Amino acid sequence: MSAIPTTPQAMETFLCRNLASYLDIPPAHRIHRDRPLYSQGVDSLTALALQRRLEHALRIPVPASYLLRENSVSELAAVLADLACRATASPGGEAAAA
Repeated sequence: MSAIPTTPQAMETFLCRNLASYLDIPPAHRIHRDRPLYSQGVDSLTALALQRRLEHALRIPVPASYLLRENSVSELAAVLADLACRATASPGGEAAAA
């Protein structure tokens, strides 16, 4: 298994790669890191599927509300990188619920 991204930049890249597979983004387009997720096609069903994938890959709880707010990829990446960093630093390996 690959390393869990713990910097905002690495998390942005990780999120964009995962979002592209859920949103069926054509190769000529890309995920915009500064636009809200909902404006790029993330709806409630997509958010729930992405939540499960992120929780499995990152091994941290990811509240669905984080994916449904007006957050951009950059904003979400900063929050998730912080949670992942805290989880890897804690003895139990689980981040406290935010």
